[in-house]
Amino acid sequence: MNSNLRLMDQIGNLEMIQASLNRDEIQDVIIVGGGPAGSSLAYRLAKKGIKVTLFEKTKFPRVKPCGGGIDSTFFDYLPEGLDVSEFVQDWASSILLRYEGSKEQKFSMPQKVGMVERAPFDQYLLNAAKLAGVKVRENTGVDEIFVNTNGVYEIITGSITTKAQVVVGADGAYSVVARKTGMRAPRTIFVASEWDLYMPKSIIKSWKGKMLLDCSVNPVGYAWVFPKKEFLNIGFGLPFKDAKSVHQLTEKFAKKLGFDLSYGFKKRAHWIPFARRNSEAVSKGVVLIGDAAGGADPATGAGISWALRSSAMASKWIIHAIESNSLEWLKGYQDEYEKLLNEVEAAMSLRNLFVITLVLIRKIPVKFFQPILEISSGVYSYTDWKNKNPFAYKLGKLMAVLVNRKIQ
Repeated sequence: MNSNLRLMDQIGNLEMIQASLNRDEIQDVIIVGGGPAGSSLAYRLAKKGIKVTLFEKTKFPRVKPCGGGIDSTFFDYLPEGLDVSEFVQDWASSILLRYEGSKEQKFSMPQKVGMVERAPFDQYLLNAAKLAGVKVRENTGVDEIFVNTNGVYEIITGSITTKAQVVVGADGAYSVVARKTGMRAPRTIFVASEWDLYMPKSIIKSWKGKMLLDCSVNPVGYAWVFPKKEFLNIGFGLPFKDAKSVHQLTEKFAKKLGFDLSYGFKKRAHWIPFARRNSEAVSKGVVLIGDAAGGADPATGAGISWALRSSAMASKWIIHAIESNSLEWLKGYQDEYEKLLNEVEAAMSLRNLFVITLVLIRKIPVKFFQPILEISSGVYSYTDWKNKNPFAYKLGKLMAVLVNRKIQ
C-alpha cells in the first residue's frame, strides 16, 4: 500500500473528531490555501503542537495548473518525515533549448529536475497535515477577515466564524488574505497556458529524461515540454498583457512539434506572480507565503520549490510568535522575505541579460543560460551569481526598462 493510501485510511475518523470540536475555540494559526506552501506549513506547525485550521476553497484531489517541476532545492525545504518520491513521475537530466532559426542546443542538467503531477502530490501533503492534527476544511472559501477588540483575527466562512492569533495567506497569486487585509503586494504577473497531451506510449517514452524550452515566439516567456508518466505537459508562459493569445500559441506550438491533438488533451491557464520591491509578507498578525507572497522564480517561472522555501522560512517565526505570545517575532520572516526579494531581483537581472542578448544576437546566449540552468539545479543561488558578477548584475538591472516594454 503506498503512503497516500495509508494516510487516507486514517483520515476519516480524524475528520469526524475535528468536526465535533468547539468552533469558538481560538486557534493559534489559520492558514488559507491547501497547496504545497499551506499544507507544508500546517504540517510543520502542527508537529510543534500548534493549533492550526486550514481552509481550502476546493475539494481535494483537485487539478492544479502547473508544469510540476521540482529542483533539488525542493528537498532541502521538504518537512522532515515526508517522502514524496513516489509522486515524481520522471527525472529530467537534459534540456533542449530552441530559438527561431538557430540550431537547437542540448544542455546537461547539473542536478536532475523532477516532474510531479500536482493532484496526487498536493493530496499527499494535505493528508499529512491532517494526520499531524491540522483541522482541514475543504470547499470553504474565506468571505471576510476582521480583527476584534482583543486583537484576535476573525475569519468569516459562510455562517461560521473562526478565530486565530495569526492568519497565513497561502492562497495563490490573487490572495484573498492579502486583499482583505490591505497588504501591499505589488506583482509582475505572467499567464501560463498548460496542456496535458495524451500521446502514444512510444512518444511519451521518447521524451523520458529530457525537457524542451522554446523561446521563439516571445523571448520574455517560453514554451515547454515536460514529460509525465501518462502524458506530455506542454505550455506557454507569457506576460499578462498577452493572456488572450496564450492558448492559441500553445496549440500552434504543439502542431509545430508534430503532436497529434486527436489523441486528446486537457487545457488550463493560470497566473504566475513575481514579487517586486517593497512587497509586504507580514502585516501585524498576517503572513503571506508561496504565490500569495509572489514567490516564483522570474527566470524560470518555477514556484513549487519557492513555495516550500517560504513555508520553511515562515514556520520558525510563527512558532516563536505563538510560543512567546508576541507577534513581534513575525518581523523576522519579513526580514528573511526581503532577502528573498533581493534574490528575485538578481533573477530578474539575469533574465533580462538572457532576453536582451537573445534578441540582439538572435541565437541562444549560453553565457547567461548556463547560470540559470545551474541555479535551477541547486548548484548555487541567484545571490551567489550576483556577488560573483556585480557588473553583469547592474547591467541586467539597467536592461529592465527594455524588457518591461515587452511585459507591460
